[in-house]
Amino acid sequence: GTGYWYYHSSNFGGANTWDDNHTPSGNLDHTPIPISHDNRYGFTVGGPMLPPLLGGKTYFFFGYEGFNFPSSQIITRQVPTDTLRAGVIQINQGGTWQAYNLNPFAVTVNGTTYQPAQCAGGPCDPRGIGINPLIQQLWTKYMPEPNSLNAGDAHNIEGFQGQVSLPTTSKFLVGRVDHDFGEKWRFMSSYRYYALNQLTTNQIDIGGALPGDKLGVPAARAPRPQKPEFLVGGLTTTINPTLTNDFRFSDTKIWWQWASSAAPPQLAGLGGALEIGGESANALIPFNVNNQNTRQRFWDGHDYLFKDDLTKIKGNHVISFGGSFQRNFDYHLRNDNGQGINTSPVYQIGNQVAGTSYTSATQPAGLPSSQVNNWNKFYSYVLGIVDQPQQLFTRSGSQLSLNPVGTPMFDQSSIKSYNLYVTDSWHLRPSLTVTYGLGYQVELPPVEQSGKQVELVDQSGKPINFSNYFNTKAAMALQGQVYNPIIGFATIGNVSGASHTYPFNPYYGGLSPRVAVAWNPSFTDGILGKVFGDGKTVIRGGYGQVYSRLNGVGLVLLPLLGVGLGQPVACVGADKSGVCQGTAGVTPATAFRIGVDGLTAPIPPPSTTLPQPVFPGLNGTPSAGAVSVLDPNFRPAATYNFNFSIQREITRKVLFEVGYIGRIITHEFQQRDLNAIPTMLTLNGQSFANAFAQTYFAVSAGNTPAPQPWFESALGGTGSAFCKGYSSCTAAVAANPSMNSYISNTQVFRLWSALSNAPSWTLGRTIPSSALPGASGGQAVGINADDSSGSANYNALYTTFTMRDFKGITTSSNFTWGRALGTGSESQATSGYTTLNPYNVRQSMYGPQFYDYKFIYSQSFLYQEPFFKNSKGILSYALGGWRFGAIFTARSGAPLAVANISGDSFGEAFGEGQNSGVVNAGNLFGADAAVLDTKYTGGNSAHYNVNVANSASGAGTNGNTSNGGNSINMFANPAQVYGEFRNCILGYDTSCGGNGQIRGLPQWNMDANIAKDFRIFRERAFMTLSIQVTNLFNHVVLNDPYLDLSDPADFGVLGSNNPGYSPGGQLNNPRQITFNLRVRF
Repeated sequence: GTGYWYYHSSNFGGANTWDDNHTPSGNLDHTPIPISHDNRYGFTVGGPMLPPLLGGKTYFFFGYEGFNFPSSQIITRQVPTDTLRAGVIQINQGGTWQAYNLNPFAVTVNGTTYQPAQCAGGPCDPRGIGINPLIQQLWTKYMPEPNSLNAGDAHNIEGFQGQVSLPTTSKFLVGRVDHDFGEKWRFMSSYRYYALNQLTTNQIDIGGALPGDKLGVPAARAPRPQKPEFLVGGLTTTINPTLTNDFRFSDTKIWWQWASSAAPPQLAGLGGALEIGGESANALIPFNVNNQNTRQRFWDGHDYLFKDDLTKIKGNHVISFGGSFQRNFDYHLRNDNGQGINTSPVYQIGNQVAGTSYTSATQPAGLPSSQVNNWNKFYSYVLGIVDQPQQLFTRSGSQLSLNPVGTPMFDQSSIKSYNLYVTDSWHLRPSLTVTYGLGYQVELPPVEQSGKQVELVDQSGKPINFSNYFNTKAAMALQGQVYNPIIGFATIGNVSGASHTYPFNPYYGGLSPRVAVAWNPSFTDGILGKVFGDGKTVIRGGYGQVYSRLNGVGLVLLPLLGVGLGQPVACVGADKSGVCQGTAGVTPATAFRIGVDGLTAPIPPPSTTLPQPVFPGLNGTPSAGAVSVLDPNFRPAATYNFNFSIQREITRKVLFEVGYIGRIITHEFQQRDLNAIPTMLTLNGQSFANAFAQTYFAVSAGNTPAPQPWFESALGGTGSAFCKGYSSCTAAVAANPSMNSYISNTQVFRLWSALSNAPSWTLGRTIPSSALPGASGGQAVGINADDSSGSANYNALYTTFTMRDFKGITTSSNFTWGRALGTGSESQATSGYTTLNPYNVRQSMYGPQFYDYKFIYSQSFLYQEPFFKNSKGILSYALGGWRFGAIFTARSGAPLAVANISGDSFGEAFGEGQNSGVVNAGNLFGADAAVLDTKYTGGNSAHYNVNVANSASGAGTNGNTSNGGNSINMFANPAQVYGEFRNCILGYDTSCGGNGQIRGLPQWNMDANIAKDFRIFRERAFMTLSIQVTNLFNHVVLNDPYLDLSDPADFGVLGSNNPGYSPGGQLNNPRQITFNLRVRF
């Protein structure tokens, strides 16, 4: 057995984080290292347990490990500055920050008096109210004062930094009992249990707004316990000397929970929680209420597996045949719809959804186009304009009866899968082996006990095939026609023309052929002898087709998310009288303001029951918020795998290998939004995409655009209500303040929404969110369609050098040069990241995958002192038994995106629906990638002592020491690199996808270990003392910069004031030292 203890203390040989070293605290110029320690300890014991019984011996093994970590972490959250708390907005205008007081009266902040600001149409607040009293109360009572410049723009938003306690404990138990029933039968059994309890940073209260918390003392409110268990039993039988059978049965239990304080109202009397800044973990509120972090869930799964393998040796063949059956039973509970809505009512402020139309009349004259959305954002914060009140209502029973408010949803599903295989390893000759085989797998869709699964259906109640939907819509659009059928949702027992058992069709095509060849040539002379040697080389090659397994998120979670069992309701365009006016339906003069117009924002009330199918927006049913649905042809991805390698023995202890690895992936998990506009819609011989591009270039240059045939037809001509008084409908569009702003900022979805609300719009309803006849809203804000339309590939060359036990040295090094390209697909557990252009996924999205690392290098090194290995005595005791090890890793930069996250506002450049998170553009989630317009000159390394002079763009100025920065930038000339990128332009660009146009910072690291073995009782007991050091040289790897074109002041900035991360400076962990004592006997 063994006994062991690992001890780590942050202040014993460890190093402080780069962020804390560069963040003042009190009278210090740095923040001291948080003192923490952890202990990992355990023991194992095993051996014969009973005397011989039933034909053989019984063996046992038991192990236990405990872990205690009273951890803490420095966190940074955004808080409003004193000026913003007073109702004064500051905007970066070419490197100069200009203040605008939105109040109808003068205010004085820190000795400076700000007079009421004037916008282009008069007073900036058309209602003459100024700072919202409820917003001001919330910020005054529950938002601590800033104490750090490590977050925000340092003018409207700064950082609050504090230490939060995050204790973690775990226990692990493992036991095993084996018994031999004679020479031919061996039984094995094992049980394992693990319990993890941890507090996380998913929800943190910095304002003392939750019971028991204090203002300015961060408190974690989101525990994440996990308790998996595993039981396995097996019997191995030697039927005869050439035939063996192995049977296994196992029961795997997976239990976990996401707990949080949910989203209670922050102030007494409020009807819902305020979320100032929209769906964000860093909103300007005391504790975050964003659904992705605070949603509540649990999972209780039991996976039963039966597996049998038969192996036969016949001549030169080793033949294996086997199969398995697995039945998973999964009980899942959740309180959200997978997007941004849960059972708590939440009032989003500053989310900039399409409900509120901000015009130039409420913006300062001469406001730079890159700052329009920043202005609108802070403007709505200060005035308390509720962009979108929302709530999830849940239902149950055959009539889909409304549950009490706050009731979560749950389902109990079983999933069956079958697997068969046969393989033959054929030793054709001593130097040649061929292995080939065929596998077949079927993973059936889930079956829910009560039929609680929802499908997307058409008016006849039949399932909608997503690819057919997009293809039909595009084909008709090219003919100038609109395809926008009424959509509905039905529980699985109410779907017409489909299986009443499964939420999607089973896939029966899972055949997996495989073949591999290994050749060990022998050449004794000549060139071939020198190259390959006599039996010194092995050449290998192979091909295999493999299918992925479907994730429980798609199988169990997603079927709950359509309208019915859960009914997400959002009020788009809420006005001050409590009516939902729909897309672009209100202005700052008419929009609902929390507190001013009431403490409860309007949310359409749900009906007591729902018909089947249910058609949102029709027959008195409220419009739906953003929903997620599964394609009826959802299926596992297929991978086609190739490899080839040559391995050469240089000496008996030295090997060298070179090889190639290839992967082609099809039918990969992808998300598309059915609410995306058909940009190929053609009128008068011109597509909307082309009309937009032509208009954009004219408007962005300050010119009047030439008449575009598309606009003239779609808006009814110059005599129509919208175009009357203008030389053309195109001129009318350009003259409209909102539409002009949408064009300038490539907000294509908003532009389309505004056009469709024009009185002379000729196309009618074009997308599901378009207003229904006689109503202000459409059917759904967005429809997140999960299907299998993604694709990817990976190609790599690699070399490996290995040396074994050469005078005590063992080392191995590997260098890989590869590329991973594809359509930007995410893991199956992802929600809300839909494609740029769902009508042509590959053209618009193909590019680097997020794991596309061009160069990767690793080397391991171990030195075991060989001189006193077999010696005895004092000298051997002191100098023998030493081991020194190290691991070095390095890689090139990851793909890094430049984007315009405010300009595109949730990704609209190609007409994506606004519920989408769109492209995973590096650390810029929810943005379309910008376009490199000229040769890139930036590089990807840190530049120090970069204090940027003011430029027209103001790029990189927040890194200046005078602005509280660290004078570190990824670019020597941020303004020059900033000017090399522009927004993605519909009709001009065809692809703005991928995960990055440039590369982030490269990385390297070295870990090390030193150990000494001691013999403490003859040859029966030993002790090992070791020291493990991670990040031996305390090498700092900085986070990649935040490259948002709408935030030029932070462009390229590295270090603690990097707004893309919290904390923003260091990516890797500083040096840590762990001490280990192990005894074995």
